[in-house]
Order: sequence, then C-alpha cells, then structure tokens
Amino acid sequence: MSVEAALVKEQGVTFVVVPVKAHIFDSPRAWERLLPDCHRWWPGANVVFMARREGQRIEYRGRPDIVRFLSKIPASALPWRRWSVH
Repeated sequence: MSVEAALVKEQGVTFVVVPVKAHIFDSPRAWERLLPDCHRWWPGANVVFMARREGQRIEYRGRPDIVRFLSKIPASALPWRRWSVH
C-alpha cells in the first residue's frame, strides 16, 4: 500500500502530515484508529492529519503548536512524497 504524506523536521520537532478524507478527519474514532499505523510507519514522529475542504480550505488536527505552524505556511511548501507502507 502507498500513502502520500509529508515528513518534516522543523526546530528539532519531527512530524508527519497525513492527508485524510473529511469524514475521517471529522471522526475522532476514525483518526484514533489510524494513529497506531501512522506511528508504526513513521516511528518517533508526531502525527498531524490534514483535510482539504470545499474551496480548497485546509484544516489540520494534531499537536497544537504544529497545527499553528502549519496554518502559517502553504501546504504546497511541505515535502510531499509517496511512502510505501505495510
């Protein structure tokens, strides 16, 4: 399986931004079920989920300081790549 995500190290903090569909983003149960896989795929990285809303508005869910940081930069500036995960 492959997943598109951005692994970032900024100011000594490593985090991964994982885009998910809005219905997953809006359901704490759904993203809580996804967290263990993300931690296995990117060990030691903080996980931030991203959803793109109508009108291309982007929202993030995760550690508050990382979410604030991400809200100030364009998502296109993140180092996106496709990851092969199992």
